[in-house]
Amino acid sequence: MEVSETTYHLEYGQHRIPFRLRYSSRKTLGISVYPDERVVVTAPHGASEEKIWEKLHKRAAWILKQLRYFQDLSYQPKERSYAAGSTHAYLGRHYRLKLIEAEGTETVKLKGKYFQVFTPNKKDETRTARLMNQWYRQKAGLKFQERFDACLQRMAPYRIPEPQWRLQYMPKRWGSFTPSSTILLNPILVEKPLFCIDYVIIHELCHAVHPNHSRDYYAFLEQVLPDWRGRKGRLEGE
Repeated sequence: MEVSETTYHLEYGQHRIPFRLRYSSRKTLGISVYPDERVVVTAPHGASEEKIWEKLHKRAAWILKQLRYFQDLSYQPKERSYAAGSTHAYLGRHYRLKLIEAEGTETVKLKGKYFQVFTPNKKDETRTARLMNQWYRQKAGLKFQERFDACLQRMAPYRIPEPQWRLQYMPKRWGSFTPSSTILLNPILVEKPLFCIDYVIIHELCHAVHPNHSRDYYAFLEQVLPDWRGRKGRLEGE
């Protein structure tokens, strides 16, 4: 099937929505909104621009609603302090940062109510931040694999296509489902409780069946994880 594609922008109120317009052999015009916030409009060959734009303006509110749905797993990054006594989270619990001056191997340990950071320079917050981020990434790799396997087992009755996953720092998202069917998980998510981590993973796994945030998607999510709204609320309220 031959497909040509051009990029345009749809003006709707204060919003300027980029979209890709494709022409194909299909008989009706279709609008798709994807998890990476791409908007793709597929029109039949020979469709007039007037009809295409008329349909787009009629569906503009729906398109914007879908884009907002895909921001469900977004968050506002917080400023972090790496001074002694600052608070940092892991799996939903909060710990105080204790800086211990030590020569030799730099390391981070979680002990009791404290993150213990062993470093030759306690005043170097950049160094402390690097050590903490390395610790979080290592723990995230192990914990996410454990939860990913558990979530796949939970979804086994639905026989979904099994995607791959990998860690990726994202400035404003906990997770994402890529066009290549890879789930991206933000290492910072390891700060959250396990049931929030499971929610993010299952949210993304459901996109292996329904790429868009359609009614079918939410019906499927509800079936797989009936308490997803409570988990989402806890994730956002943490």
